[in-house]
Amino acid sequence: MVVLRITVFLLVLALLLLPGWWSLRKHLPERWQPKLKKLLTVLSITFIVALVFYGIGRFFDIAIIRHTTAPIFTALFVAAFLLSLTSIWTWYWKRRLLKEPDGGFDPSRRQFLERTALIAPAGALTLSPVGTAMAYNQPLVRNVPIWDETWDPRLEGLKILQFTDVHLGLLIDVEQIKAIVNQFKPGEVDLVVLTGDIADDLSMLDPAFDVLETLEPTLGIFTSMGNHEIYRGRSRAEEIYRRRSTYLNNGGVSLTYQGASIWLGGVDDPARLFRRRDVFFNESVEKTVEKRPEEVSATILLSHRPDAFKAAARHNVSLMLSGHTHGGQAALFGRSIFEPFLPHKFLLGHYVDGSTHLYTSAGLGHWMPFRLNCPCESPLITLTRKG
Repeated sequence: MVVLRITVFLLVLALLLLPGWWSLRKHLPERWQPKLKKLLTVLSITFIVALVFYGIGRFFDIAIIRHTTAPIFTALFVAAFLLSLTSIWTWYWKRRLLKEPDGGFDPSRRQFLERTALIAPAGALTLSPVGTAMAYNQPLVRNVPIWDETWDPRLEGLKILQFTDVHLGLLIDVEQIKAIVNQFKPGEVDLVVLTGDIADDLSMLDPAFDVLETLEPTLGIFTSMGNHEIYRGRSRAEEIYRRRSTYLNNGGVSLTYQGASIWLGGVDDPARLFRRRDVFFNESVEKTVEKRPEEVSATILLSHRPDAFKAAARHNVSLMLSGHTHGGQAALFGRSIFEPFLPHKFLLGHYVDGSTHLYTSAGLGHWMPFRLNCPCESPLITLTRKG
């Protein structure tokens, strides 16, 4: 099994990286090729050496080796990945723009593509170290005040600390969670909620809960399912979640805060279901609120994917907390840069539909170590009028 995983990893790595190197060799001027060949050789060797030493650091648990080598090989990986994307882009437009209907070439279009072929790799090589450096920055606690005038005034002051998309595994360890937890005193938050994709390596879940339990939240720790837990072994993830927290899957529990009743629920994740997800989420939310008391002050919903937001609004949910998107890992003015292209995906931040509120977190980790103005975060949701 280990040999198979390593083989698959190397094949995927080759598919991701080789188009980038090909792009440089193909599109840069001929006079640059000798120096470029030497540069690519050095970068390739650096990547392999850094990756090997990172593996040694993880195997022997030597933090200084891990922390030194991880940014090096990930920056080179991201650069090659971005180059692969730009090479596809350049190839596509070369076919579209260079050829005239009569088979001739337009010189101005040729010049445009030649310049683009130079700019795209330069941009990829510039952005990769910047985005990688931001990905390895200290994670932050993002204070998110939310209130709705229809809510019970007794709910004011409720503090919910959300952890989502930590992706504990190859590049992220429990220190990422500790960096958040160390900013709080025991009992300072009321609810700790985990909204999926906490670990890619499920053996790291128990150590994570050891850290989370030091928060001593007054109302407890609650979890819901994410797609990566399903990919890595749903039954094992659920066993750990049930043992170390209150696991919510298409169901909920009643809580009380300052005399106000709260229904806290969690919905399942569709994982590999690609069709009729709207039906899936509507049915999941319906099941989650099925046993909700009639006289409830607020309904809080944990959903790994923000796609359940519309269904949550239809079922009178007060607040939904989600992740999954990582905010596209690139943001501007508090919104994902991909928001204009995917306006109904609720990629990052606070959204409102009637009296139903959603906060989509950028997540505390990643499996692609690249972020631009979209830092790793753990949101502290405070129900307060002081917004």
